[in-house]
Amino acid sequence: MLEYGLFDQVEEEILARVHPMNGEEMPLRWCYFRYLSGDVRSGGSLPPFTLVINDGFAVIAHDLANARPESPVTLEVIESIISGQHSTKRI
Repeated sequence: MLEYGLFDQVEEEILARVHPMNGEEMPLRWCYFRYLSGDVRSGGSLPPFTLVINDGFAVIAHDLANARPESPVTLEVIESIISGQHSTKRI
């Protein structure tokens, strides 16, 4: 097992000898098993529309313990949160 200081020294020596290759442009379909040579930035929001507003529910398991297909349980919605927002309430 390498000691921490030795690892740093070996890493430093390797990085001193390794240099990035120049990038090249090519169609996306030819880029399988290749790596990006720079940052990719979007010209706008992706997707350009609201895809999902609500994607799930948080419940207390005890509130569903007696739920059955023939005897469903009604739960109260205490808060709606859209994607990216944080809850203001605890359940």
